Amino acid sequence: METEGIGELSNFIICCILLVTGITSFVSAWISGKRSFKIRRIILGTILVTFFVILLLNLKEIN
Repeated sequence: METEGIGELSNFIICCILLVTGITSFVSAWISGKRSFKIRRIILGTILVTFFVILLLNLKEIN
């Protein structure tokens, strides 16, 4: 019973980390002046937010 709570907590923490780092990547790309840095950050942010959405959808399916 206790391991289910720990698993849910770890999934929540992973979701939060993915979302925060994805948003941070978008913000740093928006602030940056270098074009190559912007492109890399936008791609990284897109990947992280995509993983967040996939993980969130899988968690809702399980529950």
